[in-house]
Amino acid sequence: GAVKAQCLTLNASSNMLNVTGWSGSQTTIAATGNEVHAIWDETGDRVIVAYYDGNDGHGKILSGRFTSSSTLSWYGPYTFQSSGGEHPNVCHDTSSGKTLISYKNSGNLLKAKTNYWYR
Repeated sequence: GAVKAQCLTLNASSNMLNVTGWSGSQTTIAATGNEVHAIWDETGDRVIVAYYDGNDGHGKILSGRFTSSSTLSWYGPYTFQSSGGEHPNVCHDTSSGKTLISYKNSGNLLKAKTNYWYR
């Protein structure tokens, strides 16, 4: 199915995040995709989304930046792995400003790449 995004409002209390509301409208950010993983990159002030596109068999990644309190502009998607890219996971190191993607390639090997692809 499609990969979709929508802004939400969070409230932090007692070491927990609670969703307190939604804003803006739901947006399709990729026509097809599954195995979606998203993180917030506070260094770059953006959300980073990695997913596996089963239609073409590629691992893809994109980033979104807020243009208003309830609207994101999306950049990408970029292919990070053209043969495989299943089960992507993303993490971000704020001290180095680098993002790491781990995934399974077509040979069933665990691989990793660092950022070079997004805005």
